[in-house]
Amino acid sequence: MEETRKKHYKHKKIPTFYKVGVLAIIVFFGIAMYLYFHPSFSTQVVYHGTEEVVIPAKGILVWNEEVLTSSAKGIAVMNYSDGTRVTARTHVASVYSGEIDEAKSNSIKSLSEKINSLETGIKNSNRDSKGTESSSSVILKKMRKIAYYSQDGDFQSLLKETNDIESMALGQGDSTPEKELEKLKNQRDDLERTITGHKDAFYSATSGLIYSKVDGYETTINKTTVQNADTKLFSNLWNLKPVDYSKTDGNYVFGKIINNYEATMLAEISAKEAEGIEVGDVLYIKSSDVIGGKIACTVTAVSIGRSDAVLTLSVTKNLDTLMGERKLDFDLVKKTYSGLRIPKEAILGDENEPFVYAIKDSVVKKKPVEILCEKNEFVIVKEDNQNSDNVLLYDLVITKSKNLTEGMIVSDPR
Repeated sequence: MEETRKKHYKHKKIPTFYKVGVLAIIVFFGIAMYLYFHPSFSTQVVYHGTEEVVIPAKGILVWNEEVLTSSAKGIAVMNYSDGTRVTARTHVASVYSGEIDEAKSNSIKSLSEKINSLETGIKNSNRDSKGTESSSSVILKKMRKIAYYSQDGDFQSLLKETNDIESMALGQGDSTPEKELEKLKNQRDDLERTITGHKDAFYSATSGLIYSKVDGYETTINKTTVQNADTKLFSNLWNLKPVDYSKTDGNYVFGKIINNYEATMLAEISAKEAEGIEVGDVLYIKSSDVIGGKIACTVTAVSIGRSDAVLTLSVTKNLDTLMGERKLDFDLVKKTYSGLRIPKEAILGDENEPFVYAIKDSVVKKKPVEILCEKNEFVIVKEDNQNSDNVLLYDLVITKSKNLTEGMIVSDPR
């Protein structure tokens, strides 16, 4: 009887591996539930940003140009190098005609080219040296270095500084560009005196930058021929071939003077991209060849066709970088937006009421935004520091989240 009772209460022993398996399932299920319901998020700091709406364009530059011509055909000797600014009624060239020795004329032309090139180099060198130290200041510093190197026993550096001062004092001997320029001009003057042909002094009628070369568009692309420009006129001018003045019956053309205070640009863009552009708008010509990358221009006329449009633009800045250009491809900056730069993935809501979630004092807060521009992976939103309910500079906006709601307290990643 006693043995039967003991057997009845005897428990069957559970295997250890079974216990471990059940415990693992419980732990795994607990971790999974925690990860599923636990809030998670990633953030990004808000910074200032600028985005541009850029339009591909074709352009034709229209200059105010005075073409230098002479009724007598011969050779022209320019008194100024290319790119030199001259005023009206300046003696800019001498034109020789009649029976001229070809060898002498070629020599004069060659000397003039050398003179123009050398003058341009000197002018650029002087421009680059603006704002640098005076020669007396440089010499004083070198004298101090000489004293220091003498005491230190550095004879190699001492010799270098001494040679530098000697070169400055002597003007590098007789090989200075200025002396070489004077020598070339004297040679040209002597050669000109031996010419027996007729000589006409040519005086400029306008002010501007003088050039000895022409591109053949001076008489066909000008302020008169581009009035009331539309898509048809633009197409005709774009496909226009330059005039070869040497093969025409007109006057002898030997250079031009360009007004570098204002130019007109005819820009062809798509009709769709022209929507919203009005007379008086300030746009930007964008090119890697331009100083600073962009040139401001003002819209003076808009002509919209069936598929394309032509804008007439007034350009008054950085014209020197466009000198020599006539037809070019470039980008036109239609609009520039500045504000706060936020990742697109942080924008929630619809297009009527967009918003973001931001962390403020470890609390998730909903903040409305006004989107100004969308580009690539970011948007530019309006900045308004007057209201703390808006997105502010250096806010932490939430880009990705799970199980996160407004008002929830979270750990500030910062």
